[in-house]
Amino acid sequence: REFGFRVRTRRIAHVKDKIHAVGRRLRNALTGETTLYLDPALKQTVSAFERLTWDSEGRDMDKRHGFDHLADCVAYLVYGLDTCMEWRN
Repeated sequence: REFGFRVRTRRIAHVKDKIHAVGRRLRNALTGETTLYLDPALKQTVSAFERLTWDSEGRDMDKRHGFDHLADCVAYLVYGLDTCMEWRN
């Protein structure tokens, strides 16, 4: 904003919304379409998604092992892109 950009943001209601956005991009349950590909060279990112678990209440990512950081980063990016596409249409 301080550089003259118009910034639009949307509050993310739940952590699961971000993760589901990534899941839909990895494989859409209705169409089977994949729109997000993770390069196998990104071993830590792929590993983070494979090892990601939920806390005991099932509301948030389990942060005890540190796998949430990379997954959360990708999830914010995907969720942000999806939000931009909604505003564009």
